[in-house]
Formats: sequence, structure tokens, C-alpha cells
Amino acid sequence: QRGPNNFLARLWWFPIFRYFEKNVGGVVPRQYDWPLPWPRRFLAKHPNRDS
Repeated sequence: QRGPNNFLARLWWFPIFRYFEKNVGGVVPRQYDWPLPWPRRFLAKHPNRDS
């Protein structure tokens, strides 16, 4: 909805997120996993990351 107090409607990415979240039937988690393996260079600097 457009309006002077709807700041999210002015952002270019808001319609994209609204589309993807339209048919979500449950709670969306606040923590996400990285879908790809971490680069070895990054793992050397941060050894507590899972591969």
C-alpha cells in the first residue's frame, strides 16, 4: 500500500520480498545457513566456521 507513512513501499527491494513471502505458511527463521561451502581462505581466518 502506498502512503506517506509507508517507508517500505519506497524501497526498490520491498516488492520482491513481499512477493517471496506471500505464501509462507509458518514463521520465517531469523538465522540462515550459508548455502555454499566456505572458501578455504576464509576458513583459515575463521576456524570456528563449519564447512
